[in-house]
Amino acid sequence: MRNRGYWKQIVVILVSILSLTGCGFKDIDKRLFAVTIGVDAAKDSSKKYLISLKFAIPSASKEQPNQFTVVSQEADSMSEAIRAIKTKVDKEIDFSHNKAVIFSQEVAKGGGNAGIYYWLSRRRDIQQIA
Repeated sequence: MRNRGYWKQIVVILVSILSLTGCGFKDIDKRLFAVTIGVDAAKDSSKKYLISLKFAIPSASKEQPNQFTVVSQEADSMSEAIRAIKTKVDKEIDFSHNKAVIFSQEVAKGGGNAGIYYWLSRRRDIQQIA
């Protein structure tokens, strides 16, 4: 009878250990850090905006100059553009280092940009950084 209680404790401990999940940590090598977002009016397209993201490319050595790449996408909304840019790059996009959002004069003066402002204000990794 004493062994039976012992085995119950072991089973409970094993089940609780197996039910634990990881934290979902992504390695720095699997991330692209967006440092600037550019919003421009799309030209020669049926889409409304040209969204450009400037990504900083992390490097291990301090001797290399800062490297970056710019990826652009024409879309009717910010979320559509980000989704399309995610398919173009092979890494996870991280907005936690975003410091600037640049609007062209056409977009800033034009009406109907509430969707972009709403997306920027609701995105939790941009809210308190940019």
